[in-house]
Amino acid sequence: MQKDVVKSTARRLFAFAMVVLLLSQVAMSVIAWAYFENNLLPEMDRKAATVGHLTRGQLQTALDLGIPFDQLAGTQEYFNDILKENPDIGYLAVSAPDGRVLYHSGIDARALEQNIAGVAATVAQRSARDIAKVETTSITADLGGGVSDYSNVAQPVTHQGETVGVLHVGVDEQFIRKRIDDIVFDIGIVLVTSLLIAFELLLFVSTLGLIGPMRLMTTLLGDLSKGRFGHTATAGATADFSRITAALNARVEQVNAAYRRVAQALESLPAASRARFDGDFGETMGGVRQRFGLAADGVAAQLRAVNLVDVRLLTFLFMSGEFLSRPFFPLYVKGVMEPIPGVSDALLMGLPITVFMLMHVLMTPFAARLIGTSGTRRAYIIGAAVSAAGLLGTGFAVSLYDLILWRMLSGAGYAIMFMACQAYVVANTAPENRAQGIAMFVSGLMAAEVCAPAVGGILADRIGFNLVFVLGALIAAGSAFLAARQLQADVPSTAGGAKRSGSVTAATKDLLRNPRFAATVLFAAVPAKLLLTGFLFFLAPVYLTELGATQSEIGRYLMTYGIANVLLASLFARWVDGRGFHVGAVFVGGTITGLALLLGMAWSDPRIVLVGIIVMGIAHALSISAQLALVSGVSRKEIAVHGDATVLAVFRLIERFGSAAGPFVMGLFVTAWGTGAAMAAGGALGMISIAAFILVFVMTRTRPSAGVNDTPAPVGGAST
Repeated sequence: MQKDVVKSTARRLFAFAMVVLLLSQVAMSVIAWAYFENNLLPEMDRKAATVGHLTRGQLQTALDLGIPFDQLAGTQEYFNDILKENPDIGYLAVSAPDGRVLYHSGIDARALEQNIAGVAATVAQRSARDIAKVETTSITADLGGGVSDYSNVAQPVTHQGETVGVLHVGVDEQFIRKRIDDIVFDIGIVLVTSLLIAFELLLFVSTLGLIGPMRLMTTLLGDLSKGRFGHTATAGATADFSRITAALNARVEQVNAAYRRVAQALESLPAASRARFDGDFGETMGGVRQRFGLAADGVAAQLRAVNLVDVRLLTFLFMSGEFLSRPFFPLYVKGVMEPIPGVSDALLMGLPITVFMLMHVLMTPFAARLIGTSGTRRAYIIGAAVSAAGLLGTGFAVSLYDLILWRMLSGAGYAIMFMACQAYVVANTAPENRAQGIAMFVSGLMAAEVCAPAVGGILADRIGFNLVFVLGALIAAGSAFLAARQLQADVPSTAGGAKRSGSVTAATKDLLRNPRFAATVLFAAVPAKLLLTGFLFFLAPVYLTELGATQSEIGRYLMTYGIANVLLASLFARWVDGRGFHVGAVFVGGTITGLALLLGMAWSDPRIVLVGIIVMGIAHALSISAQLALVSGVSRKEIAVHGDATVLAVFRLIERFGSAAGPFVMGLFVTAWGTGAAMAAGGALGMISIAAFILVFVMTRTRPSAGVNDTPAPVGGAST
């Protein structure tokens, strides 16, 4: 009852704070959107006027040198260079006063002549006093690239006091509207990510400063109300909680001290005298101790809150630092590397991702031993520090070779941190609430999956790739600093299974002899991870860049994977567990992923890539947690022999080889057939694999498989 009061109070306060944050963020977003919409087009017109002044100055310099106005060689090439450097400028043209186009770039001359004759005449007839003014008009026409809206900024070109021509600078208003749309999307992304970040920080602060102390206090008050004085509580995070807790602790210690004084007085009696009290008095002292929950030595045990929200925030921070570079990492590799004869660029671009994932696999056993000897707190700090160093080095890499070394370092740190967080959850939860603890950890990871790619894409467009890596390193280092302050020191690590872990090698042999386990891991789990890293981490950024998407757009596209997971994973997990639909969920998830990626063969469009990303997010929300429950169900015999922790470790180990192979396999597909066909080839691979999976289950349907839903799957589908 007391815990319910704490929970309901905390929820109301938390909801109120989030509503206030939401309203303030929405208001700021609307104001920012209105400001950009009202000011961007006039600002672009001013830029066009500036470009016009500079260009007109070059033309007039040529005229002053005696070059005839109709013989300005190289003018079109000069205009082409200006347009390349200014994508917001739709065209440049010089017309005679009567509207005939003499020089142009970016347009069809005849189409422009039909729209500027009046403007040219107006500008040409101005007096000397008004010669510096510009004439801005709107044009809606097909000027060579389809019908579009242009803002035409016209300025006179003069020679010896006479207007000899008119310079036209056209601002493509469709380009401006697209920029406004991009800004609106960026504002929306900032709104969503800022709310998620605020949620994580508010959850951490409220748990640390309010919910945790309140729970300890209510537990202590509950004991005292029952006349039990066996526990004290740690001091609260605020002065008020500390003062109240200290007063309650003092009362507990007074009672225990009184009991201790009586017990010590009895012990100090001579043996002959003490013998007379050992009977009834001794029984009375024992009864008092049991009735009031007193410690045998008279020293009350201390209640200490273990807040898994710590590890949730740490996971969110670390993963955010690592995921910031996801929208542009293959392109960054392309900019750093030098071509290697006989090896395609696609393979080289995917190589650092493969190395990173491979280090995650190979470092996992070392990470487990490090946690066993150093504790989760120290292991997390080591992992975060190593990863921060790797991210910083990645940002300043000068060749593919040192980039690979830095990514190896980041992969090692990532593996240590990931294992440390899992071990911390296992060490601080009981079997009955372990699923909730894992859900807390996965929630932090998925929040980073939503926030970081979108923010990284926006930042990459504005500050460059290198500084994004520096920011990621700072975030990872900050998580190490926070872990040093918040995580309990030297928490013992356990395997997390009911059975003692057995030999991984022996378990692997036994499990791979089980056709249903082999089908689940080789034909469902490995292809799912292969397509995740191959498509989402590697191919999607490369393909979207080829299709003209900006880094901000790529980040927005990639974040939809995390959004689908966050919104649907818990819902799907409950639905699948309730119906025992684990085999069907894995099959449906693999099938719809394959079908979505096959669309890459039919259309070369960024929206098709977006569909593939969203469908993959939905499919993984449906199938990843079902895979874990399915493994527990089809491997009951092996679990009885080797333990559930060992069986899960074998499953994860084999699965992660798919993660490592993904970029390499997709690189081969790109080399052979190109990016669009590579996306479709990935879909075909997924379809063939999932067909083999279901075929094995159909062929072995007489094999007992009851219990696939006995073990609930963790909430969420982590992408690592």
